[in-house]
Amino acid sequence: MRVDTPEWRTYSADGWKPGASAEVATPTSRIGWAGTLHPSLLRAWDIEVPVHLFVARLDALERSAAPVRALLPGRFPPVRRDLAFFVPVSVTHHEIERTLAEAAGGARVSIELFDVYTGQGQFQNAERTLTEAEVQSVQDRMVAAVVLRHGARLREK
Repeated sequence: MRVDTPEWRTYSADGWKPGASAEVATPTSRIGWAGTLHPSLLRAWDIEVPVHLFVARLDALERSAAPVRALLPGRFPPVRRDLAFFVPVSVTHHEIERTLAEAAGGARVSIELFDVYTGQGQFQNAERTLTEAEVQSVQDRMVAAVVLRHGARLREK
């Protein structure tokens, strides 16, 4: 099953805890929702722990007979970096991810964003092992782009 250009965005509706839910949508349809149930529902059902829920509309997903192509791992080792920013509340993960991807260019393999960030970003070149200076240069461009475009501040160790 394939989803064309999915995008997560904030979501608010009855039954969902405010600020703790999102929906995934394509340009043509809304296909899923994830988040925490509203505390009033939990009280009504005598549930004393948070309940997290994911709902998907499988009918909205497109089936394809075309084979899925997988990429083999690269010959050269990836370099992982952990960046944490303080950004205004109005800036979405999607905006930060897009800014980081644009600034990194082809050196970026993956970017993972979380509310509480615990993962690491990864850089890799398919042709050779990256030098520390090359990775630092890409990272510096990425940080500068997020600071400039979103008014962020890099968290220092």
